[in-house]
Amino acid sequence: MLSVAPPVPRDLQKLLDRLARMHPEERRDEVLAFCDGETLPTEYCTCTWYDGCYYCKSEDGLWHKVGCSL
Repeated sequence: MLSVAPPVPRDLQKLLDRLARMHPEERRDEVLAFCDGETLPTEYCTCTWYDGCYYCKSEDGLWHKVGCSL
């Protein structure tokens, strides 16, 4: 299981919130495939893609970087 990453900076939190509202499609399946079968922490509720990276929002409402593609 992946560990919960530290929250991203506040300005990125706001941007990811806006993007998630504009593009509400869930990307958990994509993140799981990207993580090569590792399970996501149960704290992660929703996931999105931005600027080459996957981010997941935790139950406490904060976004965390899960991983980036090369």
